[in-house]
Amino acid sequence: MPSRRIEDPVAQAADPYWQRDRQIGLFGEDLLSHRILAVLVRIQNRGERTLVARPSDVLLRLPDGTRISTAGPSAVASLLQRRGLYPLSVMSFGIFGTLVTNVAVDRARWDREADLKEKGLPEKPLGPGDTAHGFVLFISPSRVQPFTEATLEVRFVDVESGFSFVVPLPLVLHDSN
Repeated sequence: MPSRRIEDPVAQAADPYWQRDRQIGLFGEDLLSHRILAVLVRIQNRGERTLVARPSDVLLRLPDGTRISTAGPSAVASLLQRRGLYPLSVMSFGIFGTLVTNVAVDRARWDREADLKEKGLPEKPLGPGDTAHGFVLFISPSRVQPFTEATLEVRFVDVESGFSFVVPLPLVLHDSN
């Protein structure tokens, strides 16, 4: 369920992709089965000064206080990489089969990483009125219990003064029906 918030000088919206069919449709994979949550974020600078919001400065805060940092495309692509092909390739085709499989698996990981980068929230200065949108990805640690609510915390930095501020945005990860 999308959430929106205007807290001058920024407006932001977030849409957590917690539904498996939406994840598979966009990413070609059930991310939740790997404990990955994708959140589509849209931010707008409504002020008069240039701001930056870095994807690496976005956090997910859970009701128990746990904070989860974003995961970069490389980490997510590596986690999603299929590992079961190596033993089969060695048994079936020997060393040559392993080399061919390694190249194919690496290429698939690189392609997935490029796709995730393309879909990700860009790190760019936002002048007055500018907007940015893209996905931020979170890998939930195995010790964290499943959750249905969280708060997205986006840190903005004023490029000129270096002053930073955080705008929290509550998220709901289930249908309200």
